[in-house]
Amino acid sequence: MTALIWKWLGIASIGAFAAMTIGLIIAASSAVSVYKKSRLTDYHKWIYFLSIGYIGFVMFTTCASQIYNGIQ
Repeated sequence: MTALIWKWLGIASIGAFAAMTIGLIIAASSAVSVYKKSRLTDYHKWIYFLSIGYIGFVMFTTCASQIYNGIQ
């Protein structure tokens, strides 16, 4: 039973890491593709800044988590 729990926790952490990595790649690619359009509306500008903000937020929380868990 313990082995199954540890295996599940390992799979869950890999899934979270993959989702975070894929999410950053999708956000960055959508931000770049939206920003490169010749006619930018307010919607496109907001989406661009939200995508960049999301990337910064995820990077900050990931680094903060690594620092916090490293201290303990």
